[in-house]
Amino acid sequence: MRFIKRMTAVALTLAMVMGAVITAKPSEAAEEFTEAQALEAVKAAIEKHKTHSTVAYTLDSSDSWSFYAYDTVNRVGAVLTGVDAEYFNSRETGLDDELDWMDFKNKIYYEGYYNDNDELAYSFDPIDDEDVEDYIEYYFKEILNELKDGFPMASTYQYMGIEWVIGPDDQRNRCYVFDVPESDPSLYSSTYSDLEEDPYYMPIAIYIGVDDGEIYRIDEQRYFSTSMDTEYVSYHTFFEYPEKLEVPESVKKNARLSDEYEIYDKGIEYYVRMDDDYNATDNLYVYGFSGDAKKSQKKNIKFPDTLKVLGNTYKVQAISYNAFVGEKSIRTVKLGKNIEEIGEASFNKCINMKSFSFAKSKVSLIKKKAFYECKSLKELDIPKIKVIGARAFMNCRGLKKVTLGKKINKIGKDAFKGTSGLETLIIKNKKMKKYADSSKGREELGLSRSVVVK
Repeated sequence: MRFIKRMTAVALTLAMVMGAVITAKPSEAAEEFTEAQALEAVKAAIEKHKTHSTVAYTLDSSDSWSFYAYDTVNRVGAVLTGVDAEYFNSRETGLDDELDWMDFKNKIYYEGYYNDNDELAYSFDPIDDEDVEDYIEYYFKEILNELKDGFPMASTYQYMGIEWVIGPDDQRNRCYVFDVPESDPSLYSSTYSDLEEDPYYMPIAIYIGVDDGEIYRIDEQRYFSTSMDTEYVSYHTFFEYPEKLEVPESVKKNARLSDEYEIYDKGIEYYVRMDDDYNATDNLYVYGFSGDAKKSQKKNIKFPDTLKVLGNTYKVQAISYNAFVGEKSIRTVKLGKNIEEIGEASFNKCINMKSFSFAKSKVSLIKKKAFYECKSLKELDIPKIKVIGARAFMNCRGLKKVTLGKKINKIGKDAFKGTSGLETLIIKNKKMKKYADSSKGREELGLSRSVVVK
Protein backbone atom coordinates (compact mmCIF):
# COMPACT_ATOMS: atom_id res chain seq x y z
CA MET A 1 0.00 0.00 0.00
CA ARG A 2 1.39 3.38 -1.01
CA PHE A 3 -1.24 5.86 0.08
CA ILE A 4 0.78 8.42 2.02
CA LYS A 5 4.32 9.68 2.26
CA ARG A 6 4.70 8.87 5.96
CA MET A 7 3.00 5.48 5.89
CA THR A 8 4.31 3.42 2.99
CA ALA A 9 2.86 0.09 4.09
CA VAL A 10 0.27 -1.30 6.40
CA ALA A 11 2.84 -3.92 7.28
CA LEU A 12 4.54 -1.19 9.29
CA THR A 13 1.30 -0.50 11.06
CA LEU A 14 1.07 -4.17 11.84
CA ALA A 15 4.55 -4.03 13.28
CA MET A 16 2.93 -1.93 15.96
CA VAL A 17 0.50 -4.71 16.65
CA MET A 18 3.02 -7.50 16.65
CA GLY A 19 5.72 -5.17 17.77
CA ALA A 20 5.70 -4.22 21.28
CA VAL A 21 5.88 -1.15 23.39
CA ILE A 22 9.41 -0.48 24.66
CA THR A 23 9.73 0.99 28.13
CA ALA A 24 11.83 4.16 28.20
CA LYS A 25 15.08 4.39 30.06
CA PRO A 26 15.06 6.25 33.36
CA SER A 27 17.06 9.10 31.82
CA GLU A 28 14.20 9.75 29.40
CA ALA A 29 11.61 10.19 32.11
CA ALA A 30 9.61 13.43 32.00
CA GLU A 31 8.37 15.57 34.83
CA GLU A 32 5.39 14.24 36.70
CA PHE A 33 1.92 15.34 35.64
CA THR A 34 -0.63 16.18 38.28
CA GLU A 35 -4.10 14.69 37.77
CA ALA A 36 -5.34 18.07 36.55
CA GLN A 37 -2.44 18.38 34.08
CA ALA A 38 -2.95 14.81 32.88
CA LEU A 39 -6.62 15.53 32.22
CA GLU A 40 -5.75 18.67 30.24
CA ALA A 41 -3.12 16.79 28.22
CA VAL A 42 -5.65 14.13 27.24
CA LYS A 43 -8.26 16.77 26.37
CA ALA A 44 -5.75 18.60 24.17
CA ALA A 45 -4.78 15.35 22.39
CA ILE A 46 -8.42 14.51 21.70
CA GLU A 47 -9.03 17.98 20.27
CA LYS A 48 -5.97 17.59 18.03
CA HIS A 49 -7.23 14.19 16.87
CA LYS A 50 -10.46 15.89 15.76
CA THR A 51 -8.56 18.28 13.46
CA HIS A 52 -7.41 15.50 11.10
CA SER A 53 -9.20 14.76 7.85
CA THR A 54 -7.68 11.30 7.59
CA VAL A 55 -7.19 8.67 10.28
CA ALA A 56 -5.91 5.10 10.13
CA TYR A 57 -6.01 2.67 12.99
CA THR A 58 -5.17 -0.92 13.73
CA LEU A 59 -7.34 -2.70 16.28
CA ASP A 60 -5.48 -5.56 17.97
CA SER A 61 -7.12 -8.12 20.24
CA SER A 62 -5.52 -11.19 21.77
CA ASP A 63 -5.88 -13.40 18.69
CA SER A 64 -6.70 -11.17 15.70
CA TRP A 65 -6.42 -7.66 14.33
CA SER A 66 -8.23 -5.35 11.93
CA PHE A 67 -7.20 -2.26 10.00
CA TYR A 68 -9.37 0.73 9.07
CA ALA A 69 -8.54 4.04 7.41
CA TYR A 70 -10.73 6.83 6.08
CA ASP A 71 -10.15 10.12 4.28
CA THR A 72 -13.06 12.51 4.84
CA VAL A 73 -11.92 14.86 2.05
CA ASN A 74 -11.25 12.36 -0.75
CA ARG A 75 -13.95 10.01 0.60
CA VAL A 76 -11.69 6.99 0.28
CA GLY A 77 -11.56 4.17 2.82
CA ALA A 78 -9.43 1.06 3.36
CA VAL A 79 -10.31 -2.01 5.41
CA LEU A 80 -8.83 -5.36 6.40
CA THR A 81 -10.70 -7.11 9.20
CA GLY A 82 -10.56 -10.11 11.48
CA VAL A 83 -7.15 -11.44 10.44
CA ASP A 84 -5.73 -14.18 12.61
CA ALA A 85 -2.34 -13.34 14.13
CA GLU A 86 -0.90 -16.70 13.07
CA TYR A 87 -2.02 -16.02 9.49
CA PHE A 88 0.02 -12.83 9.45
CA ASN A 89 3.10 -14.55 10.86
CA SER A 90 2.92 -17.41 8.37
CA ARG A 91 2.78 -15.24 5.23
CA GLU A 92 5.93 -14.47 3.30
CA THR A 93 4.29 -11.53 1.55
CA GLY A 94 3.04 -8.46 3.32
CA LEU A 95 -0.65 -7.88 3.78
CA ASP A 96 -0.52 -4.24 2.82
CA ASP A 97 -1.95 -4.80 -0.66
CA GLU A 98 -4.71 -7.16 0.44
CA LEU A 99 -6.87 -4.32 1.70
CA ASP A 100 -10.38 -3.69 0.51
CA TRP A 101 -10.53 -0.18 -0.94
CA MET A 102 -13.68 1.94 -1.17
CA ASP A 103 -13.73 4.95 -3.47
CA PHE A 104 -16.97 6.68 -2.55
CA LYS A 105 -16.46 9.60 -4.94
CA ASN A 106 -16.36 7.27 -7.92
CA LYS A 107 -18.63 4.71 -6.22
CA ILE A 108 -16.33 1.68 -6.62
CA TYR A 109 -15.48 -1.06 -4.12
CA TYR A 110 -12.15 -2.87 -4.73
CA GLU A 111 -11.81 -6.23 -3.00
CA GLY A 112 -8.43 -7.88 -2.48
CA TYR A 113 -8.14 -11.67 -2.39
CA TYR A 114 -5.72 -14.49 -3.12
CA ASN A 115 -6.51 -16.66 -6.14
CA ASP A 116 -6.04 -20.41 -6.39
CA ASN A 117 -2.32 -19.90 -7.09
CA ASP A 118 -2.01 -17.86 -3.88
CA GLU A 119 -1.43 -14.72 -5.97
CA LEU A 120 -2.92 -11.39 -5.01
CA ALA A 121 -5.83 -10.35 -7.21
CA TYR A 122 -8.45 -7.61 -7.12
CA SER A 123 -12.04 -7.43 -8.22
CA PHE A 124 -14.25 -4.36 -8.16
CA ASP A 125 -17.95 -3.72 -7.75
CA PRO A 126 -19.84 -0.50 -8.39
CA ILE A 127 -21.51 0.94 -5.29
CA ASP A 128 -25.10 2.03 -5.88
CA ASP A 129 -25.88 5.65 -5.04
CA GLU A 130 -28.29 4.66 -2.30
CA ASP A 131 -25.68 2.36 -0.70
CA VAL A 132 -22.82 4.85 -0.36
CA GLU A 133 -23.86 6.24 3.00
CA ASP A 134 -24.67 2.74 4.26
CA TYR A 135 -21.14 1.57 3.42
CA ILE A 136 -19.60 4.58 5.15
CA GLU A 137 -21.80 4.05 8.19
CA TYR A 138 -21.01 0.33 8.37
CA TYR A 139 -17.24 0.48 7.97
CA PHE A 140 -16.20 3.92 9.21
CA LYS A 141 -18.81 5.03 11.74
CA GLU A 142 -16.34 4.82 14.62
CA ILE A 143 -13.66 6.86 12.84
CA LEU A 144 -16.17 9.55 11.87
CA ASN A 145 -17.67 9.71 15.35
CA GLU A 146 -14.22 10.13 16.87
CA LEU A 147 -13.28 12.86 14.38
CA LYS A 148 -16.49 14.68 15.21
CA ASP A 149 -16.91 14.12 18.94
CA GLY A 150 -13.57 12.78 20.13
CA PHE A 151 -13.25 9.93 22.61
CA PRO A 152 -15.19 9.33 25.83
CA MET A 153 -13.17 10.84 28.66
CA ALA A 154 -12.50 9.53 32.14
CA SER A 155 -12.87 11.96 35.02
CA THR A 156 -9.23 11.48 36.07
CA TYR A 157 -6.00 10.21 34.51
CA GLN A 158 -2.79 9.13 36.19
CA TYR A 159 0.58 9.81 34.55
CA MET A 160 2.61 6.58 34.25
CA GLY A 161 5.79 7.72 32.50
CA ILE A 162 7.15 7.64 28.94
CA GLU A 163 7.16 4.67 26.56
CA TRP A 164 7.96 4.17 22.90
CA VAL A 165 5.35 3.11 20.36
CA ILE A 166 6.49 1.88 16.93
CA GLY A 167 4.91 4.17 14.34
CA PRO A 168 4.72 4.79 10.58
CA ASP A 169 7.82 4.00 8.54
CA ASP A 170 9.15 2.14 11.58
CA GLN A 171 9.47 5.41 13.49
CA ARG A 172 9.36 5.24 17.27
CA ASN A 173 7.09 7.76 18.88
CA ARG A 174 7.94 8.78 22.41
CA CYS A 175 4.64 8.87 24.23
CA TYR A 176 3.36 10.00 27.58
CA VAL A 177 1.30 7.19 29.07
CA PHE A 178 -1.82 8.16 31.02
CA ASP A 179 -3.62 5.44 32.93
CA VAL A 180 -7.32 5.40 33.88
CA PRO A 181 -7.19 4.46 37.58
CA GLU A 182 -10.73 3.18 37.94
CA SER A 183 -12.47 2.71 34.63
CA ASP A 184 -16.19 3.33 34.66
CA PRO A 185 -18.12 1.20 32.13
CA SER A 186 -20.51 4.05 31.53
CA LEU A 187 -17.69 6.04 29.93
CA TYR A 188 -18.16 4.09 26.71
CA SER A 189 -21.80 3.62 25.77
CA SER A 190 -22.81 0.45 23.98
CA THR A 191 -22.93 0.55 20.19
CA TYR A 192 -25.19 -2.49 20.08
CA SER A 193 -28.08 -1.40 22.29
CA ASP A 194 -30.52 -3.62 20.41
CA LEU A 195 -28.72 -6.76 21.54
CA GLU A 196 -29.53 -8.57 24.75
CA GLU A 197 -25.85 -8.87 25.61
CA ASP A 198 -24.50 -5.32 25.33
CA PRO A 199 -20.74 -4.87 24.95
CA TYR A 200 -19.13 -2.01 26.87
CA TYR A 201 -15.71 -0.47 26.43
CA MET A 202 -13.59 0.44 29.40
CA PRO A 203 -10.61 2.78 28.74
CA ILE A 204 -7.43 1.63 30.42
CA ALA A 205 -4.59 3.78 29.07
CA ILE A 206 -3.87 6.41 26.42
CA TYR A 207 -0.48 7.08 24.74
CA ILE A 208 0.17 10.67 23.60
CA GLY A 209 3.20 11.78 21.58
CA VAL A 210 5.75 13.76 23.58
CA ASP A 211 6.80 15.83 20.56
CA ASP A 212 3.53 16.34 18.70
CA GLY A 213 0.67 15.68 21.14
CA GLU A 214 -0.92 13.06 18.84
CA ILE A 215 -2.77 10.03 20.13
CA TYR A 216 -0.81 6.96 19.04
CA ARG A 217 -2.39 4.23 21.12
CA ILE A 218 -5.41 3.56 23.30
CA ASP A 219 -5.76 0.44 25.43
CA GLU A 220 -9.24 -0.62 26.41
CA GLN A 221 -11.20 -3.58 27.65
CA ARG A 222 -14.44 -4.72 26.11
CA TYR A 223 -16.79 -6.78 28.17
CA PHE A 224 -20.08 -8.54 27.53
CA SER A 225 -22.18 -8.73 30.65
CA THR A 226 -25.09 -11.11 31.03
CA SER A 227 -27.10 -12.32 34.00
CA MET A 228 -24.90 -15.41 34.11
CA ASP A 229 -21.39 -14.23 33.31
CA THR A 230 -19.10 -11.41 32.17
CA GLU A 231 -16.58 -11.90 29.36
CA TYR A 232 -13.60 -9.55 29.05
CA VAL A 233 -11.47 -8.96 25.94
CA SER A 234 -8.50 -6.60 25.85
CA TYR A 235 -7.93 -4.36 22.82
CA HIS A 236 -5.09 -2.12 21.71
CA THR A 237 -5.83 0.52 19.08
CA PHE A 238 -2.86 2.05 17.25
CA PHE A 239 -3.42 5.35 15.40
CA GLU A 240 -1.78 6.93 12.38
CA TYR A 241 -2.56 10.20 10.60
CA PRO A 242 -2.01 9.95 6.82
CA GLU A 243 -1.99 13.11 4.72
CA LYS A 244 -4.56 11.49 2.45
CA LEU A 245 -5.82 8.16 1.14
CA GLU A 246 -5.83 7.17 -2.52
CA VAL A 247 -6.62 3.86 -4.15
CA PRO A 248 -3.22 2.61 -5.44
CA GLU A 249 -2.82 2.83 -9.21
CA SER A 250 -1.78 -0.84 -9.29
CA VAL A 251 -5.13 -1.80 -7.76
CA LYS A 252 -7.16 0.30 -10.19
CA LYS A 253 -5.15 -0.95 -13.18
CA ASN A 254 -5.29 -4.66 -12.35
CA ALA A 255 -8.74 -4.95 -10.81
CA ARG A 256 -11.39 -6.79 -12.79
CA LEU A 257 -15.15 -6.52 -12.52
CA SER A 258 -16.45 -8.81 -9.76
CA ASP A 259 -18.05 -12.09 -10.80
CA GLU A 260 -20.93 -11.22 -8.46
CA TYR A 261 -21.87 -8.01 -10.27
CA GLU A 262 -25.10 -8.29 -12.24
CA ILE A 263 -25.10 -6.76 -15.74
CA TYR A 264 -28.38 -6.21 -17.55
CA ASP A 265 -28.89 -5.48 -21.23
CA LYS A 266 -32.11 -5.75 -23.25
CA GLY A 267 -33.73 -8.30 -20.96
CA ILE A 268 -30.62 -10.50 -20.58
CA GLU A 269 -28.49 -10.91 -17.43
CA TYR A 270 -24.71 -11.31 -17.65
CA TYR A 271 -21.83 -12.01 -15.27
CA VAL A 272 -18.03 -11.89 -15.51
CA ARG A 273 -16.28 -15.17 -16.27
CA MET A 274 -13.49 -16.41 -13.98
CA ASP A 275 -10.40 -18.20 -15.25
CA ASP A 276 -9.00 -21.49 -13.92
CA ASP A 277 -7.06 -19.66 -11.19
CA TYR A 278 -10.18 -17.81 -10.11
CA ASN A 279 -9.15 -14.48 -11.57
CA ALA A 280 -11.83 -12.27 -13.09
CA THR A 281 -11.47 -11.87 -16.87
CA ASP A 282 -12.63 -9.37 -19.48
CA ASN A 283 -15.25 -11.83 -20.69
CA LEU A 284 -18.91 -12.25 -19.81
CA TYR A 285 -21.26 -15.20 -19.76
CA VAL A 286 -25.00 -15.13 -20.34
CA TYR A 287 -26.90 -16.06 -17.18
CA GLY A 288 -30.43 -15.97 -18.61
CA PHE A 289 -33.37 -13.61 -18.82
CA SER A 290 -33.46 -10.76 -16.33
CA GLY A 291 -36.44 -10.48 -14.03
CA ASP A 292 -37.80 -7.48 -15.94
CA ALA A 293 -37.37 -8.95 -19.44
CA LYS A 294 -40.25 -8.03 -21.77
CA LYS A 295 -42.15 -10.58 -23.86
CA SER A 296 -40.74 -9.06 -27.05
CA GLN A 297 -37.20 -9.42 -25.71
CA LYS A 298 -37.78 -13.08 -24.92
CA LYS A 299 -39.12 -13.96 -28.36
CA ASN A 300 -36.21 -13.09 -30.64
CA ILE A 301 -32.78 -13.01 -28.99
CA LYS A 302 -29.72 -11.41 -30.54
CA PHE A 303 -26.65 -11.57 -28.33
CA PRO A 304 -24.17 -8.66 -28.66
CA ASP A 305 -20.50 -9.13 -29.50
CA THR A 306 -19.45 -6.95 -26.54
CA LEU A 307 -20.91 -4.91 -23.71
CA LYS A 308 -19.50 -1.74 -22.20
CA VAL A 309 -19.58 -1.72 -18.40
CA LEU A 310 -18.25 1.19 -16.32
CA GLY A 311 -16.14 2.39 -19.23
CA ASN A 312 -14.59 -1.04 -19.96
CA THR A 313 -15.45 -3.30 -22.87
CA TYR A 314 -16.24 -6.96 -22.18
CA LYS A 315 -16.68 -9.78 -24.68
CA VAL A 316 -19.84 -11.88 -24.45
CA GLN A 317 -18.17 -15.28 -24.53
CA ALA A 318 -20.46 -18.05 -23.27
CA ILE A 319 -24.02 -19.17 -22.47
CA SER A 320 -24.18 -20.57 -18.94
CA TYR A 321 -25.59 -23.78 -17.51
CA ASN A 322 -29.41 -23.87 -17.58
CA ALA A 323 -29.52 -20.29 -18.87
CA PHE A 324 -32.81 -20.58 -20.79
CA VAL A 325 -34.02 -24.03 -19.80
CA GLY A 326 -37.74 -24.48 -20.47
CA GLU A 327 -38.24 -21.01 -21.98
CA LYS A 328 -41.21 -21.57 -24.30
CA SER A 329 -41.29 -17.94 -25.47
CA ILE A 330 -38.04 -18.17 -27.47
CA ARG A 331 -38.48 -18.36 -31.26
CA THR A 332 -35.11 -17.32 -32.71
CA VAL A 333 -31.55 -16.91 -31.44
CA LYS A 334 -28.56 -15.21 -33.07
CA LEU A 335 -25.15 -15.51 -31.39
CA GLY A 336 -22.55 -12.75 -31.24
CA LYS A 337 -19.14 -13.25 -32.81
CA ASN A 338 -17.30 -13.83 -29.52
CA ILE A 339 -19.43 -16.63 -28.10
CA GLU A 340 -17.32 -19.79 -27.83
CA GLU A 341 -19.33 -22.06 -25.54
CA ILE A 342 -22.91 -23.23 -25.14
CA GLY A 343 -23.39 -24.44 -21.58
CA GLU A 344 -24.97 -27.61 -20.29
CA ALA A 345 -28.78 -27.68 -20.73
CA SER A 346 -28.65 -24.00 -21.64
CA PHE A 347 -31.55 -24.25 -24.14
CA ASN A 348 -32.99 -27.49 -22.79
CA LYS A 349 -36.68 -27.89 -23.70
CA CYS A 350 -37.04 -24.59 -25.54
CA ILE A 351 -39.74 -26.34 -27.50
CA ASN A 352 -40.82 -23.38 -29.67
CA MET A 353 -37.33 -22.31 -30.76
CA LYS A 354 -37.32 -22.63 -34.56
CA SER A 355 -34.03 -20.98 -35.55
CA PHE A 356 -30.59 -20.87 -33.96
CA SER A 357 -27.79 -19.07 -35.82
CA PHE A 358 -24.12 -19.90 -35.17
CA ALA A 359 -23.01 -18.02 -38.30
CA LYS A 360 -21.00 -15.20 -36.69
CA SER A 361 -19.93 -17.06 -33.58
CA LYS A 362 -16.77 -18.88 -32.51
CA VAL A 363 -18.66 -21.70 -30.80
CA SER A 364 -16.29 -24.64 -30.40
CA LEU A 365 -17.99 -26.39 -27.47
CA ILE A 366 -21.59 -27.45 -27.00
CA LYS A 367 -22.06 -29.14 -23.63
CA LYS A 368 -24.36 -32.04 -22.83
CA LYS A 369 -28.12 -31.67 -23.23
CA ALA A 370 -27.65 -28.08 -24.48
CA PHE A 371 -30.53 -28.44 -26.98
CA TYR A 372 -32.35 -31.42 -25.45
CA GLU A 373 -35.93 -31.65 -26.76
CA CYS A 374 -35.78 -28.46 -28.83
CA LYS A 375 -38.28 -30.14 -31.12
CA SER A 376 -39.03 -27.11 -33.33
CA LEU A 377 -35.45 -26.64 -34.59
CA LYS A 378 -35.18 -27.40 -38.32
CA GLU A 379 -31.58 -26.86 -39.37
CA LEU A 380 -28.20 -26.12 -37.71
CA ASP A 381 -24.89 -25.04 -39.24
CA ILE A 382 -22.03 -24.98 -36.70
CA PRO A 383 -18.84 -24.12 -38.64
CA LYS A 384 -16.28 -23.87 -35.83
CA ILE A 385 -17.46 -26.62 -33.52
CA LYS A 386 -14.87 -28.94 -31.96
CA VAL A 387 -16.74 -30.83 -29.25
CA ILE A 388 -20.40 -31.79 -28.86
CA GLY A 389 -21.47 -33.19 -25.51
CA ALA A 390 -23.62 -36.23 -24.78
CA ARG A 391 -27.34 -35.94 -25.62
CA ALA A 392 -26.75 -32.40 -26.92
CA PHE A 393 -29.53 -32.69 -29.58
CA MET A 394 -31.42 -35.61 -28.13
CA ASN A 395 -35.16 -35.71 -29.00
CA CYS A 396 -34.91 -32.73 -31.39
CA ARG A 397 -37.54 -34.45 -33.52
CA GLY A 398 -38.02 -31.59 -36.00
CA LEU A 399 -34.32 -31.34 -36.86
CA LYS A 400 -33.76 -32.21 -40.54
CA LYS A 401 -30.24 -31.09 -41.36
CA VAL A 402 -27.05 -30.50 -39.32
CA THR A 403 -23.72 -29.28 -40.67
CA LEU A 404 -20.51 -29.58 -38.63
CA GLY A 405 -17.24 -27.84 -39.59
CA LYS A 406 -13.77 -29.23 -40.21
CA LYS A 407 -12.59 -28.85 -36.60
CA ILE A 408 -15.07 -31.29 -35.07
CA ASN A 409 -13.16 -34.01 -33.21
CA LYS A 410 -15.58 -35.35 -30.61
CA ILE A 411 -19.30 -36.07 -30.50
CA GLY A 412 -20.74 -37.38 -27.25
CA LYS A 413 -22.90 -40.45 -26.71
CA ASP A 414 -26.52 -40.21 -27.88
CA ALA A 415 -25.92 -36.70 -29.21
CA PHE A 416 -28.55 -37.30 -31.94
CA LYS A 417 -30.70 -39.95 -30.32
CA GLY A 418 -34.40 -39.38 -30.86
CA THR A 419 -33.88 -36.99 -33.81
CA SER A 420 -36.46 -38.93 -35.78
CA GLY A 421 -36.79 -36.26 -38.48
CA LEU A 422 -33.06 -35.95 -39.19
CA GLU A 423 -32.34 -36.55 -42.86
CA THR A 424 -28.80 -35.24 -43.41
CA LEU A 425 -25.69 -34.93 -41.24
CA ILE A 426 -22.84 -33.13 -43.00
CA ILE A 427 -19.45 -33.55 -41.31
CA LYS A 428 -16.55 -31.72 -42.97
CA ASN A 429 -13.93 -33.63 -40.97
CA LYS A 430 -13.15 -36.83 -42.87
CA LYS A 431 -12.18 -38.86 -39.80
CA MET A 432 -15.31 -37.93 -37.87
CA LYS A 433 -17.49 -38.45 -40.96
CA LYS A 434 -16.14 -41.97 -41.33
CA TYR A 435 -16.79 -42.69 -37.66
CA ALA A 436 -20.35 -41.29 -37.71
CA ASP A 437 -21.21 -43.31 -40.80
CA SER A 438 -19.98 -46.58 -39.28
CA SER A 439 -22.26 -49.03 -37.48
CA LYS A 440 -20.51 -48.31 -34.18
CA GLY A 441 -20.71 -44.56 -34.70
CA ARG A 442 -24.39 -44.58 -35.60
CA GLU A 443 -25.18 -46.65 -32.53
CA GLU A 444 -23.13 -44.47 -30.17
CA LEU A 445 -24.43 -41.20 -31.58
CA GLY A 446 -28.02 -42.36 -31.85
CA LEU A 447 -28.21 -41.94 -35.62
CA SER A 448 -30.82 -43.98 -37.46
CA ARG A 449 -29.91 -45.84 -40.65
CA SER A 450 -32.01 -43.44 -42.71
CA VAL A 451 -29.76 -40.47 -41.90
CA VAL A 452 -27.43 -39.60 -44.74
CA VAL A 453 -23.93 -38.84 -43.45
CA LYS A 454 -21.81 -36.94 -45.89
